[in-house]
Amino acid sequence: MAVKPKNTSSARSEQQESKGMKKQSSYKRREKNMPRIEREIVINRPVEEVLDFLADGRNEPNYNPHMLRAEQTSVGPIGRGTQFRTEVATRGRSMEMAYEIAAYERPQRLAARTIKAAIDSFIRNLL
Repeated sequence: MAVKPKNTSSARSEQQESKGMKKQSSYKRREKNMPRIEREIVINRPVEEVLDFLADGRNEPNYNPHMLRAEQTSVGPIGRGTQFRTEVATRGRSMEMAYEIAAYERPQRLAARTIKAAIDSFIRNLL
């Protein structure tokens, strides 16, 4: 009788759990493999005002020359889970993208992740 090997990722997860390690989501694993770009700028405004401006994706065409349009697609105030649909100009063509706010901890932390795009991205803003 042949023994069928376990799925490698399942075996790895069980092994990690037995060692007290937490199971990572597939998104977290992909995030580790993403290129990391860091940039720092100084804005002479109150930190709460800056976070609120950045969190509202409809403002992005005002400071990102590649952003052609942006609209909020979810209902309610801006916060964790708010979704936006955008159109970005890149390499001579336009591309649609949808993203959602993944973290919103006023006044210091804002993160967003793509939910529909040609590439996966995760953006963190620490103020």
